[in-house]
Amino acid sequence: MESMKNLVHLLLHQLSLRGERTGFYIKENGAYRGLTFLDAFQRVQSLALGLSKLGVVAGDKVALISHNRFEWAVSDLAILSLGAINVPIYATLTASEIAYMLKDSDAKVVIVETSDQLHKIVKHKQACPGLKEIVLIDATGTNNAEEAAVSFYNDLMTSGALATDPEREAHLDGIDRISHETIASIVYTSGTTGNPKGVVLTHGNFLADVRDILAVIPLSSEDVVLSFLPLSHVFERTAGYYTLLAIGGTIYYAESIDTVRDDIGLAKPTAMISVPRLYEKMQAGILDSLTGIKKNLFFWALKVGQQWHNALTRHGTVPFMLRLKHYVAYRLVYHKIKQRMGGRLRFFVSGGAPLSKDLGRFFSHLGILIIEGYGLTETSPVIACNRVNAYKFGTVGKALPSLDVRLAEDGELIVKGATVMKGYHNLPEETAQVIDDNGFFHTGDIAEIDAEGFIRIVDRKKEIIVLSNGKKVPPQMVELRLTSSKFISQAVVVGENHNYLTALLVPDFIKLNKWARARNISTDDVETLLAHKEVQSFYYAVIKHWLNWQTLNK
Repeated sequence: MESMKNLVHLLLHQLSLRGERTGFYIKENGAYRGLTFLDAFQRVQSLALGLSKLGVVAGDKVALISHNRFEWAVSDLAILSLGAINVPIYATLTASEIAYMLKDSDAKVVIVETSDQLHKIVKHKQACPGLKEIVLIDATGTNNAEEAAVSFYNDLMTSGALATDPEREAHLDGIDRISHETIASIVYTSGTTGNPKGVVLTHGNFLADVRDILAVIPLSSEDVVLSFLPLSHVFERTAGYYTLLAIGGTIYYAESIDTVRDDIGLAKPTAMISVPRLYEKMQAGILDSLTGIKKNLFFWALKVGQQWHNALTRHGTVPFMLRLKHYVAYRLVYHKIKQRMGGRLRFFVSGGAPLSKDLGRFFSHLGILIIEGYGLTETSPVIACNRVNAYKFGTVGKALPSLDVRLAEDGELIVKGATVMKGYHNLPEETAQVIDDNGFFHTGDIAEIDAEGFIRIVDRKKEIIVLSNGKKVPPQMVELRLTSSKFISQAVVVGENHNYLTALLVPDFIKLNKWARARNISTDDVETLLAHKEVQSFYYAVIKHWLNWQTLNK
């Protein structure tokens, strides 16, 4: 890792070490097909040379609008290998949102996955004067006029594959000129408080984060991940793509978000990277499947897992009888749950949103560790994470080794290090507001750091609720507890300048309707259903339970 000058060298390194080894799997007609690191490099070079024939040169911005797939990674590395800048854009954004990012970044070329995304580009193309070329990956659903206005991904690949040896050598020479300081990407933030801001990240930013992740998380070339989170998000891009490429691990690409459950069974991952919502759905699926004797057996095994964890935490050893019970629980419960996840899973990784402490304990008591981490787009993204052998539920772990992480006087978490962004694209004043004169990036999160260095995120600095009695309440923690219930889909807590809190809840109507029908309560009309006294009493009990949650089987 220390010798890597840029992100493309991650692939070149694997090419030299294990070029003929399968490093990627794509799903076709319901079955996975493997591609070697040599296959990947050939595709990257062919696409890069095809893009260069479109006029893409070092410093140009190339937007990439696609769902998670192997072609995303190929396009990314092809762009970067030219010294150009990848501008990833979420495939689900509206036409006007995409147009804003294309114009603001001054993208010269945009690579789009489908005709639906192409329609969005065509609709606002005139508002993006810098946009010269559109490249389409999948031509299904296009008309003749649209086809005449675009270049096709496969045609660029074919064109690049016909390049001469001197052209290929020149391409490789160009890769060697790309340094840590070269801009790799402009990643746009969500824009929930105004227009999205383009976060400028260098090759060195990403490489520093990958290096730190590998220093604290035990990953090797034998590891396998199933990739399904959006690669346009820095979390999946760094943790589930660049990090795996750095070690020569194997990446399976999920067919879609709807097929993840089936794809897990085919990929048999050793690690999975996701947001908490997936683990919440897994927990709900496990609990919903329990009936009769199986339910009693499950909660017995869960209690044994809790006793096992407590014994190890407090004493470092486990009594013989508890070891015996744990073995039985493993054979009857834990093993079967792991088999649903492919049978090889070593741990989950969670990020992107807070993980409920109770959810972490639930899976831990079943023998499955969820490693929670924390970061922001502006920090490439990981700032801190729990470790396999050093974790605390309810915290985001300890800071990564190369970072200087502190609390400002008001409790805001600030960080300094090689992962911190270069700045916001064309926004020097906004950049100065978040990166101080000493080089510390101000995260905007209020946090606590305990004596052992574990970090607990309290809430966003701007979202702390100040009650009329002066008490400060972090709403995120209350919302997290409430949405831990399978009957609550969303929760928003308010209370500024009042002496009490109020929560707006959105029920999970699939679960609620099932519960109501079992009690002969009509579900035909939503308003009538929610006004029903028994439903309201039930939700009062749900709220009381999750805000005073102690044990799952209580």
